[in-house]
Amino acid sequence: GSAFPYICFGGWQGEDWSSATTQGASFILTLDVWSREGGHKQAAAIMDRLHVILHEAEPAVEGYALIVMRCAESRIGVADDGATYHGELKLRCLLHQA
Repeated sequence: GSAFPYICFGGWQGEDWSSATTQGASFILTLDVWSREGGHKQAAAIMDRLHVILHEAEPAVEGYALIVMRCAESRIGVADDGATYHGELKLRCLLHQA
């Protein structure tokens, strides 16, 4: 029921990235971009802006130190309805316990 365009969390997957002395995690966070009126061009512009803001950003993560956050993959396609563009931006993050 959200107005277009919008961004939402698409999910995440992670795995252990611990060492012998420190707890850690490696994960991929997916952001979904949805556009209709502006189509592919609008979805691409939103994804470009997200890349500028998030690539190698250093947000605070309570209890952990963020080693790196990078935009790892992106793609845009047409949704099943034929009128909506769906972009996916995958962020790769490495954390260790502070």
